Amino acid sequence: MLATALASVAAFAAIAAGSSPAATPASVGGGPVAVIGSVVVSRAAFAHWAVVANDAGQASTGKAAPPLPVPPDYAACIASLRAQPAHSGGSAAALKALCATQRRSLVSEVMNFLIQAIWIEGEANARGLSVTKAQVDASFASQRRSSKPSLVTQAELNAFLAKSGQTRPDLKWRTRLNLLATAITREATKSAKHVTAAQISAYYAAHRSRFAGKSLKAATPTIRAIILLKQIAAADKVLQDRFAKVWAARTVCLAGFDISPSCSHASTTIVADPTASYPGTIVLPTSKAQPRVFTPAPAS
Repeated sequence: MLATALASVAAFAAIAAGSSPAATPASVGGGPVAVIGSVVVSRAAFAHWAVVANDAGQASTGKAAPPLPVPPDYAACIASLRAQPAHSGGSAAALKALCATQRRSLVSEVMNFLIQAIWIEGEANARGLSVTKAQVDASFASQRRSSKPSLVTQAELNAFLAKSGQTRPDLKWRTRLNLLATAITREATKSAKHVTAAQISAYYAAHRSRFAGKSLKAATPTIRAIILLKQIAAADKVLQDRFAKVWAARTVCLAGFDISPSCSHASTTIVADPTASYPGTIVLPTSKAQPRVFTPAPAS
């Protein structure tokens, strides 16, 4: 499901606890690093989320985040590696190659996240789905209450933001993305949740040996569950294929920032197309209200 690709606020504390933000690269100028129709992923956005990803990777060690691997010379990264006993004897070329590998991993993680987040925004817009600011605020508050470690107080939240390199709007945007992903998945699988009596009868007739000694009536709950799972899986695959084919085909990345599976095209120069019909935005709240507001399922 789409929602599984996006971390909840409750998970933020777990991935960032004990880390500290690395310095943002001094220069984040230049054009976009990816374009989806009229929407761009700016170099500044990439630099910001690279810091967040760099910090999160250090959570399990409890140590401060290392310097970002910044090309072309990777000076800070190489110096950091050389200070570690495991790499102290490494050649400059070997350490630079290791930093370059770290850079590729970071680019892949950040670009996939940002591009696929825009796809979710765009798909929601295309379906006329939206979430309200009140819904985002309520979900954000709920996840703060359930987060481990706690993010309930302002001091706890501020401490977490300082460690993770994220901002409060970042967390609310990710909360919004989770709600939109849930709304899209529910919309895409809605019709799949209808199982007819005729389908149940046909399945019973075709698999009678599996239900030896059971009447159609007795077997109906089991058959309904089997058919339902198959239909939801099929509907979900159609949705995933739409992202993998339709949205990926609309995405162009700057050479050096092209990653799989999000980028199907790469170019040395990219410019947003203001006339493109592809919807999508990476700001909160959306600039254009949608006609149908997603209603979250009631708490069980």
